[in-house]
Amino acid sequence: MGDASVYGKKGEILKGKHVNELFFCEDGENPLIAAASRGEYFDSYEISVMTKTKERQIKIGCAYPIFENEKVVGAIEFFQLVYGKNHIRKIGDYANHLIYRSNNTKYLLDDIVTQDAEMLKIKDNIGKVAITDANVLIYGQTGTGKELIAQAIHNESRRFYKKFISINCGALPASIIESLLFGTLKGSFTGAADKPGFFELAEGGTLFLDEINSLDALLQTKILKTIETKEVRRIGALKEKKVDVRIVAATNEEPYKLMQAGSLKEDLFYRLSTFYIKLPRLVQRPGDIMLLADHFRSYFNERMKICIQPFDEKIAEIFLRYDWPGNVRELRNVIESAFTFAEGNKITADDIPRHMLKKSISPKVEDIEGFDKMPLHIKKEMVEKAIITQIYRRNNGNMTKTADELGISKQLLSYKMNSKR
Repeated sequence: MGDASVYGKKGEILKGKHVNELFFCEDGENPLIAAASRGEYFDSYEISVMTKTKERQIKIGCAYPIFENEKVVGAIEFFQLVYGKNHIRKIGDYANHLIYRSNNTKYLLDDIVTQDAEMLKIKDNIGKVAITDANVLIYGQTGTGKELIAQAIHNESRRFYKKFISINCGALPASIIESLLFGTLKGSFTGAADKPGFFELAEGGTLFLDEINSLDALLQTKILKTIETKEVRRIGALKEKKVDVRIVAATNEEPYKLMQAGSLKEDLFYRLSTFYIKLPRLVQRPGDIMLLADHFRSYFNERMKICIQPFDEKIAEIFLRYDWPGNVRELRNVIESAFTFAEGNKITADDIPRHMLKKSISPKVEDIEGFDKMPLHIKKEMVEKAIITQIYRRNNGNMTKTADELGISKQLLSYKMNSKR
């Protein structure tokens, strides 16, 4: 009847039990019983069974009668239990929960959803740099996915089975951030205890320092020394301790401007930016807007156990005209909000925030302040981009159709749409 371990019991305990005490077949008679009672053969079967713990499982296998003097005296069965859709959904819920991801991450490289040429190049480079121990500096505006990138780097690296520790330097008081990063020694100050800092906790893994430019110059210097020496000294300690940690840092402002303003030390920047990633704003990834929108639609359909239909042309037009100052995070939040307010199985303009509808109406190029005084080449660039945008929206964000209509390559179209002006 198969390996007794599938029942979670020793084989001796199973002797004398009726097969229906172990599995109750929901699809009719148990093939093993049919084989034993009537001599039927089952070369291949797939049935749904209910266990004693009231859990539905799929059972696949084969069953054959055993004959003695042309009389059925028993039967033998070979089977395997497999996961049904309900199990897969449960496993998926566990996999996305930090408790079940022992390295503190929830994002993988495949979670970077894109068809944008620049983002695809970044995604490809992540796979290359992850296998090294190079430090990484990420620049991206709020909501562009800096932590997603950082976790993807960690999970693609040889350090993936070690901890990923994330700290938002701009969200913590300056008075405690040093002790959190470097740890403390008992008695170093009132109430201090022997406590490791984030550098020690991330031993063998990755430490992600978001908004690192918010740290004061003295603390930036101390971090620089730790990176260079690979040693950390707890507050109040006399000796350093060796640490093996990869640093991934991030800023939400242009690093070169931060250095000019004195908010980011140049030597720390050059030490961190062995590999430098600049994440584009969502509005610079126009081909990804509806791709991501549909990705989040599928995600919330699964999470909320409902079935919102694909976005229609009107919603696509609103999304493609909007400038998305909050980037991918804002898009996700807008769709989650729309799911909350949607009636029926379709999202309409009534479910979209009012401010998006107002901002989604683009002004005519000639109405832009100072347009009449601009040099001719700038006017031409602006008019060209306005024409491209109009056709792109009419094609619901389809890059191939837009390029074909304009008579240019997709690569040239992407370049023109992503240009600064």
